[in-house]
Amino acid sequence: MPRTKAPRKRAPRGSGSVYQRTDRDGYWIAEIKSPTRQRRQFSSRAAANAWLASQNPTAVSGGKITLAAWLDEWNKSPSRSPIDPATVSFYRQMASVWKTTPLARRSINTITPVMIEDQLDEWVKSGHYARTTASHLRRVLGTALNMAVRAGRLTVNPVPAVTLSGRPAPNRVRQIRISDQAVRDLSDAWLNHPLRAAFELSLHTGLRPAELLCLTWNDLRIADATVSVRRAIKARRILGKPTEWKPGDPKTAASNRDVSFDPEIKPILFAYRDRMGKPAPSSWVFPGADGKPMVPDNLSRAFRRVVDEAGVSVRPGEKRSEFRLYDLRAIHASLLLAGGVDPMAVAVRLGHTDVVSTMRRYAGYVSERDRAAAEMSRVWDAKKVPLDKKERRTAESGVEG
Repeated sequence: MPRTKAPRKRAPRGSGSVYQRTDRDGYWIAEIKSPTRQRRQFSSRAAANAWLASQNPTAVSGGKITLAAWLDEWNKSPSRSPIDPATVSFYRQMASVWKTTPLARRSINTITPVMIEDQLDEWVKSGHYARTTASHLRRVLGTALNMAVRAGRLTVNPVPAVTLSGRPAPNRVRQIRISDQAVRDLSDAWLNHPLRAAFELSLHTGLRPAELLCLTWNDLRIADATVSVRRAIKARRILGKPTEWKPGDPKTAASNRDVSFDPEIKPILFAYRDRMGKPAPSSWVFPGADGKPMVPDNLSRAFRRVVDEAGVSVRPGEKRSEFRLYDLRAIHASLLLAGGVDPMAVAVRLGHTDVVSTMRRYAGYVSERDRAAAEMSRVWDAKKVPLDKKERRTAESGVEG
């Protein structure tokens, strides 16, 4: 049975090719597929490729697109799902870094994992970028080249085979060690502070600062000692422009929750509301000077001044300036776990997606509680249990029979 030839795929419009004529002259032909069909002949292949690249930066030998051209096309292509503007800005910054490297002039089909590794290692070893930043650069490049694979411009994405040298960044989850006296010192320091209500609410509910600053008076039901979390303030960062803070969705779906607080702080919240002039139910609980939600940096600076006045540190030997507003959330969780509250209930209260997140951050407090429970719960007292002769000899010698 005669073999049939597979149909030849047509090159996309706008792409280019370079080939050599078969006659005795042997000129190299550079051609761009377009309605006008541009074609030039050259004495060398290098000259043909140079002209083709100058006419169409996405068309190099074989019709392959360069990395710089693909990153430009990727940044301009619409996304199938909505992306936060801050994420778009981050992608563009990472892509602009890759466009300054020698790899930017190469075809994406000729880039190998070793080339990417060498570039990342050069950045890290020279101190130009930290290892974490290099990891972000690798991730963004992988995302861009994944899109090239889906678009049929690249056969295999080389980024998954890339490994970063050096040790990964250490786990930054901190175990908070603060005494009851230190908590009382903090409370005394913010006793007459204008934002005392914010600090007390953060300590007694464990809300994230971004959630705390997006509360309205409809969300804060003081009479019921309950607060509803439905929003979180988010930063919108664009190169060359000041950061914008706007309300958005909470961090995760589990962050939409109702949290109860100690009724003892109700007088503090009522006094704060009266000082605000009994605001409208839809207004922000902690507004800034412009009437919008307060900027998180402003609340953090106010908290640092309180910490300096109280002279409190999170851990022995740690600088007071490292005690963050977010640590009030950690103190809240640690006190609950140390007091024997079920970790699942603590996870729901904190807005964690699962209890694993809670245990990963605060497992130290559960271990301390378990050790205390093991010391207290004895099924029997070994001294009062009568032993036979063989068991007595085993106990004295310490060797099992």
